[in-house]
Amino acid sequence: MNLLEKFDKLNNKLTNLLEENKELKQQNKNLQEENQVLKEKLNERDYKNLQEEIKKLKQHVLNLENKKYEQLEITSQNLEEYKRKYKILQEENKNLNERETQFQQHIQNLEKQKSEQLEIFSQNLEKALGKLELDESDELDEEDSVQVPKEAPNKEPVPTPLQKKAPNKEPVSIKSKSNQTHSSGYSYLWNKSSGNSFYKNDIRIVVGLDFGTTYSGFSYCHVADSENIVTNDKWPENFGNLKTNTVLQYDCEYDKVESWGLPALAKRPNRRKNEIRKRPVELFKLHLGNLSDNLKPKLPIDYKKAISDYLGEIGKV
Repeated sequence: MNLLEKFDKLNNKLTNLLEENKELKQQNKNLQEENQVLKEKLNERDYKNLQEEIKKLKQHVLNLENKKYEQLEITSQNLEEYKRKYKILQEENKNLNERETQFQQHIQNLEKQKSEQLEIFSQNLEKALGKLELDESDELDEEDSVQVPKEAPNKEPVPTPLQKKAPNKEPVSIKSKSNQTHSSGYSYLWNKSSGNSFYKNDIRIVVGLDFGTTYSGFSYCHVADSENIVTNDKWPENFGNLKTNTVLQYDCEYDKVESWGLPALAKRPNRRKNEIRKRPVELFKLHLGNLSDNLKPKLPIDYKKAISDYLGEIGKV
């Protein structure tokens, strides 16, 4: 009995062990299945993450390409703008070169005109000096027939304060009809019409005046230095030009000269009624010619007054 009981116990125990083993196998199988499921889930998650990263990377690349395209577009626009500005600068540079060429040509023309005017003034002054020398020569030849005033028959003429005797100059002898001789360092002349006397040596400066219809100017030189001819180029508000405008600007009463030359044209008269009369006076030299009255310009004042006032203003320069 004891053996049977032991056998039964062992058999029962074996049966229990087999069942437990079976259960363990089932549990192991379940665990493997769960493990497989977990592996699949894990792989799927990694794949999704990888897909998301790839998608983000593609989007980033696309953004970079768009940004690069925008920068290229901006660069292209800037390049076109720079080309346009460069073309404009080239045209401006070309215009500046043309203007500089015209300006240089204008300067050359002015220099040529100045040289021509200087040549004309020089010729006129040389003619005047030549005529003056001829007059002196003729007067020296006629000194024997010059009559000395009775007020000073044997008295040497007294020079004015501005006249000084030349230290190395030979005295000039002047004989009257009574064969009286007067020695002096000056050429003594007698004006029969006025009864006054003057000296040839009083002439220190020779002036050449070019009084024109629209422009006027003058040159001068010292008799002692006839080669040094000076042409005036300094006028009111006008420097560097050899001539100035032959124009006058009077006050409202046309009595006093307010301005002349270029400044007289700087302010044109207003068309209002109270300023119609105040206009520049010009072209008054035409009244000296042989034009018919209908061709001569109408002036608000007498042309003689205009000429006198204009020459008076030139004399103040």
